[in-house]
Amino acid sequence: MNTPNVKRAAIYARISEAKDNVDKVANQVDELRKFAIKNKYDVVEVFRDNDISAYKGKEVRPGFLALLDGLGKSKFDVVLATEISRLTRGSALENQKLLVMCSKSDAVIETLNSGTYDPQKSVDKAMLSFLDIFSGLESDIRIERQRARNRADLAAGMPTKGLRPFGWEPDRITIRESEARHVRDGFRMVLEDGKSSWAIAQHWNNLGIRTQAMETPRLNSRSGIRETPSGVWTTTAVSQILLRARNAGILMSKGAEMPRSQIQAIVSRVDFEDMKKRLTSSKMIPGPKPSYLLGGLLECPCGEAMYATSSNSSKKGKKTFRYKIYRCRLYGFDKKSKHVSIHRHIVDDYVSEVVVADIGLREFEPLIQDAESLRTAEARLNSVNEKYVIATQALLDGVGHRPTVMGNIAKLKDEIISLEGQVDSLVANSSFSGSIRKYVELFELVPDFPGEEELEEVLDLGRKAWIELPMENKRAIIKGKYRIVIKGGGRGGDRIQLSQTFAPPTV
Repeated sequence: MNTPNVKRAAIYARISEAKDNVDKVANQVDELRKFAIKNKYDVVEVFRDNDISAYKGKEVRPGFLALLDGLGKSKFDVVLATEISRLTRGSALENQKLLVMCSKSDAVIETLNSGTYDPQKSVDKAMLSFLDIFSGLESDIRIERQRARNRADLAAGMPTKGLRPFGWEPDRITIRESEARHVRDGFRMVLEDGKSSWAIAQHWNNLGIRTQAMETPRLNSRSGIRETPSGVWTTTAVSQILLRARNAGILMSKGAEMPRSQIQAIVSRVDFEDMKKRLTSSKMIPGPKPSYLLGGLLECPCGEAMYATSSNSSKKGKKTFRYKIYRCRLYGFDKKSKHVSIHRHIVDDYVSEVVVADIGLREFEPLIQDAESLRTAEARLNSVNEKYVIATQALLDGVGHRPTVMGNIAKLKDEIISLEGQVDSLVANSSFSGSIRKYVELFELVPDFPGEEELEEVLDLGRKAWIELPMENKRAIIKGKYRIVIKGGGRGGDRIQLSQTFAPPTV
């Protein structure tokens, strides 16, 4: 039982990346419990976010949101964390929410590494914001350095770091013959024997073949438990293996082939092109495939991104209905601002129809990707990123006139955003498949003033071509050319505010 002289403490522990045999969240909780005992605090609740980054507030953290909710109800007198960056990291929005909620409940923040802060004191409040900015800068530096290294590797024909791809050694360049022979066997079964991906999947399952990805534990999004996947070959998994450009020694980046590839080829380029024709009519872009058309691309009126989720609705004694929706990441938490949700099928269908009509009616025309322009833009982006890393490191080290350095950082960041937009635009313009290009060509055969039936026939062909595009191609086109805001009120398509983000390209 609490007494007036005993402070009620909430422990918050977080780790960005969970690794086997090192439960860092548990270590943090253990240290903070000992600290609470030493200071005679009563730990009333523990909040954990395992394997979730706090960087710039990009990921939803259930534990952090629950902590804020508890603070809003004045449940705690002190928040315990090992360091401030466990709570927020480079996110002014999340930092402000934490400070507001602590002030509301008269709670202080106490850390093992940097002392105690009272958000109601102006100096402490400023220091907490300062620490949040600097922890974000440290992450920015690491990320930008990695991006620079990746671009340098790609320019030299070297693949970027990642899991060991099936068929190659950990350097991602040298062939591992014991696995490469199965890839060649898959090519033979398709190109010579006419076998399907399903048949290859059954064959590989019987042989007990497994990739490194199949043996790497990962976080189960439903259970929240880190576990090893089932490791069963499916037709999709087989197709992904056979349609990798690296099978023919081709190095890809953002849909474009990079020069001077150092990757050893398992099969010939001719066989790879034949495989693409056999298994798909659309150009494949390697990499993880997003599951939802507009997840992270929709914008709530509050300015936050909207993500795919589901919602249940039921009345007492009646059947429960489950709806698939996009919802603002702050929905249900931030009561001061208006946050929205919308049924997925409504906005997916609406945006798809607009894109198809825009392409067909020549609101914009697809371009064949200018690989040289992409390389130039990425080289410039690499150079600016290096300057940004140097400037932020100088700020952290206290080198130079602080206002001048911070002004340079702001200018460099704006230039990075502009260059990233150029790169995204080039990638988006390259994401039209052969089927979409054929669809545009159909419109050259349509009279200037076609009848409704004639126009609808061609639009229907365009809808089918759009459906056949890989998800990542569709998302690249939408991201590169549109801004989509979902307004509040109502339920239909009238809530969708869609605009083009830049002038239509010309051929």
